[in-house]
Amino acid sequence: MMRNYKKKRDTSVNEEDLKKAMQHVLNKTMTLRGAADAFEITKSTLGYRLKNIKNDKRSKSEDFSSKYSVCQVFTNLEKNMLENYMLKCSKMNYGLTYRQARTVAYQYAKALKKCPELWEQNQIVGIEWMKGFM
Repeated sequence: MMRNYKKKRDTSVNEEDLKKAMQHVLNKTMTLRGAADAFEITKSTLGYRLKNIKNDKRSKSEDFSSKYSVCQVFTNLEKNMLENYMLKCSKMNYGLTYRQARTVAYQYAKALKKCPELWEQNQIVGIEWMKGFM
């Protein structure tokens, strides 16, 4: 199952460092390899982002995001608000069961008008989403 998968390495990239490295390479103050080493970014990631900018696939000001962000229902801020609500319930000695927490998450998504079709059909969020959220 996907919730038991453990990544072998961390592939996250610090976006601010990446933008600085891209600026250095675009301004020709550093080479691609030098910028990658200086900002501790893989050369392939930096090269890929620069290639997209040079081919005008993305504008220079456009933010790059994770390839999984398309599948996300909630933004980080919305997720934090949901987390804070559940923690507040717990602190008031009204802990939510998994089923109740899944229902609250569904109602929150419905209120934000971001509800996927499967959630609409079942009137509850999926167990895999909940495990990932926890």
